[in-house]
Amino acid sequence: MKNYNFKGQIEIETNVPFSLEDGIARFDIRSKNSLPFYKQHILLKGLIDSGQKIYLLIDHFYDCEFNHSVYEDREVISVPHIEGVVEACAVMDSGSIDDVDSIGFYSREIPKITNKQVSGALNDDNASRMDIK
Repeated sequence: MKNYNFKGQIEIETNVPFSLEDGIARFDIRSKNSLPFYKQHILLKGLIDSGQKIYLLIDHFYDCEFNHSVYEDREVISVPHIEGVVEACAVMDSGSIDDVDSIGFYSREIPKITNKQVSGALNDDNASRMDIK
């Protein structure tokens, strides 16, 4: 399965850097005033580092404070930042929906039930098996 981890710039009032990993979009804390922080189901668009367009549907944003912990015998330090829960992500070579490269999804609820991470992707390889064109 394709790996859905991206870095790039979201186009809002100014270009806001972001990274996306496992269904969470991460923004610098200084971006809070530029992001529609108190809204839900927000569509953001921008460019990833490879030059492709990205569209992110964000369920909601939240603040993450400084955190220092040990995880699997490794020290983990997280500086304050903004996170957004991604409901849907589309990566395209152009602005046309006919040219969608891939669509990815991630569920935060399934791990609560099954203790497993679940994500998926629709692309040329697997969409035809599901009669999606």
